[in-house]
Amino acid sequence: MNNYSIELRLNANLAPTTEIELKGAAYSLIAALDHLFSSSVGKEASMCNYIDWENTLKQNQMVEGSALWDCIYPMWEYAENGGEVPNIYDDLLGDLAKWLSAVNGYCEYHGDYFNHHIIKVILKCLAKLKLINKLDPNELVTLSSGWFPQFSEDNFTLVELALLAGMKNIRTVRNAQYDKEEPLSFIKTGGQVLVTREHAVAWLAKRKGFDESILI
Repeated sequence: MNNYSIELRLNANLAPTTEIELKGAAYSLIAALDHLFSSSVGKEASMCNYIDWENTLKQNQMVEGSALWDCIYPMWEYAENGGEVPNIYDDLLGDLAKWLSAVNGYCEYHGDYFNHHIIKVILKCLAKLKLINKLDPNELVTLSSGWFPQFSEDNFTLVELALLAGMKNIRTVRNAQYDKEEPLSFIKTGGQVLVTREHAVAWLAKRKGFDESILI
């Protein structure tokens, strides 16, 4: 883990992200970056109302025309709708990591964690690709460098499992180890509680919020 790691807060809602929620988060991220740049050079931010997302036509056009949207939308489409498998490469993840880490302090200062929708989409997309063996994290420096500590290169974190199962939090995943009939087997390594792919697949297959068709 590095000092700029990107992760969800402990109380973050892990429920599936809608397209409108993702657009609002993307708009807020772009606005925050714009505000940080403008304030640092002593100019007024070019985006009016700074962070107010109202789902207007102009705001939608601005978001859809952004590099951020080009990066995150295909990941959302695959993660939440089972769309085409996105092309994940290191520069894409690197850009997302830089943009998100740049507003970490900004979100803390304002107490507004709009970035969590984007982080959820990234983690869910990567976990889903890893589950079907369409992703080799070891080939992506951004992942192997620990930018997303709630993503495991070789196994699955509790956050990843909760996202894949469509759950609101990790409580159900954590409590699954105490199931009397089929307890979920955990392993602990490097301070993390993880689940192997074999046990993850078996557990997810019984969850209503999991799309088992991706395993076929």
